[in-house]
Amino acid sequence: WWELSLGACLALVAPHWTWLQRGCPVLAILGLLLLAGCMLGMPAPQGYPGWQAMLPCLGTALVLAAGVSTGNTGVAQRWLANGVLQHIGRISYSMYLWHWPLLVLARYTLFRELTPAELCVYGLALWGISWFSWRWIECPPRGMLGGLRWSTPRVASLVGASAIVAAAWAVGLQLTQGLPQRWNAIAQSLASAALDVNPLRARCDRLDPQQVAGGQACRIGQVARGGATPPTYALWGDSFGDALAPGLDQLGKDWGKEGVALTYSGCFPLLGVKQQEPRCEAFAKAAVAYFQAHPEIKHIVWVSRWTTALTGTRFGQFHQDDIFITDAQSQERSAAENKRVFLRALERTVAALGDRRITLVAHIPEQRYDVPRALAMKQQFDLRMSVPVSMAVHQRRQQALRDALAGAKLPSDRVRVLDLGQHLCDQGQCLVQSDGGVLYADDNHLSRTGALAVRRWLKEAIDGV
Repeated sequence: WWELSLGACLALVAPHWTWLQRGCPVLAILGLLLLAGCMLGMPAPQGYPGWQAMLPCLGTALVLAAGVSTGNTGVAQRWLANGVLQHIGRISYSMYLWHWPLLVLARYTLFRELTPAELCVYGLALWGISWFSWRWIECPPRGMLGGLRWSTPRVASLVGASAIVAAAWAVGLQLTQGLPQRWNAIAQSLASAALDVNPLRARCDRLDPQQVAGGQACRIGQVARGGATPPTYALWGDSFGDALAPGLDQLGKDWGKEGVALTYSGCFPLLGVKQQEPRCEAFAKAAVAYFQAHPEIKHIVWVSRWTTALTGTRFGQFHQDDIFITDAQSQERSAAENKRVFLRALERTVAALGDRRITLVAHIPEQRYDVPRALAMKQQFDLRMSVPVSMAVHQRRQQALRDALAGAKLPSDRVRVLDLGQHLCDQGQCLVQSDGGVLYADDNHLSRTGALAVRRWLKEAIDGV
């Protein structure tokens, strides 16, 4: 709203500013420099639209204001008036409307980001569709309506009616949850796995560190009334731990034992490391303090996106690099240093947990695609694609973690590594379905169905808790 309003205000007041009428060609040069700086040197905006959004808007306003004062006589104006840039400007509104739907459609059907060659094809397609849209959709109404005199009430009625129709359509889509009946029943069932997540998430995940330090934790398993029974086991982790919580919860009920879940999505459960979110370090300290204050907890199930913590990369539908961690010994952000920081944190955390038994759950297969969506689209459109990640890709992804854990100085009598990938990968690929159920809620996290499916291997690792 404020971005569009900036242009509107400029159009209304700039012609009446006498200092602009006297000419100020330097404004356009400053504006172009500001725009170039934004394109080439501005980091990815945090919390957009924040203050960083003001910079390109201000640069554009300066260029426009200079045009009011100098016409096309300034150096920047003459450069901007060349035919190629004028053509881009002419179709720019149609291009603005089309660029995002086309890009989303391409990503949606390819299940990944576009390659440089595909981006070139996308650019050509965008130009062609934008020109067609400008020529045959945008221009004709201007010619037809240009000579008409529209009264304010008539314009208000037309705009109001259009807004009502658009709002009714939006409300209808919201109430019908996106018209799911346009998909066949099997595809709908597969897609619904995206909602098959830990039912305790809202209550248990991302507790305030101060609450945990004060003795509060989410109870799982066979919970006694009033919390009179002390917990004997614990789940500690990030979003991978939260995803696994339904399995640990059901195991506790099977055993008749009570446990606690301390998970904080987006935070590796490692002591003494700085992460992307400031509260991560505080939560890790609070979790360790909780365990130290509850000696009755004899077994900890330790779950995390360990490969990301080690390598600083996220694998899957939304690949990401530079997820590095640092500690007091090293502030360097690099892949090599990240491994050293990770190993120190791993050993430091195990030492702080005392003599408890620890099951480190690792090697959960990370999938290439958002599994529910990929399975649903494959079913709906009869796509010739293999959804599960291959065992070879999984092994390559996990090899660095295997090597790191093998070289870590962890007490073998207390720490056991549970390789879930060993159980979920078979015949050259890693399972995404079992007995008709979808094992993943997205590209990396197990669904509630998946967490319940792997609890038999969790039981073997931590039986007798």
